Amino acid sequence: MKLLLVEDDQHLGKLIKQDLTNAGFIVDLAVAEKSSECIGASDDYDMILLDAGLPNSSGLDILKIWDCLRPF
Repeated sequence: MKLLLVEDDQHLGKLIKQDLTNAGFIVDLAVAEKSSECIGASDDYDMILLDAGLPNSSGLDILKIWDCLRPF
C-alpha cells in the first residue's frame, strides 16, 4: 500500500514514516506545503495521512487544491 504523509514537523514526519515503513507500507513524506500540493496532485496513493494543522493553510485547503473534497 502506497501512502502520502503530509506533516509540517520534519522530525515527527520522519518518525511516523519510519514506523509505517517498518509496518510494510511504501511512504512518501511531504514536509513543505508546496511539495505536498505537487505530490498529491501528481501521484496515485492508496491513502493520504494529512496534518490538519499546517502552519500556512489547513489540511482542508490542501484537499481542495487536490480536488478531493466532495460534497456528500
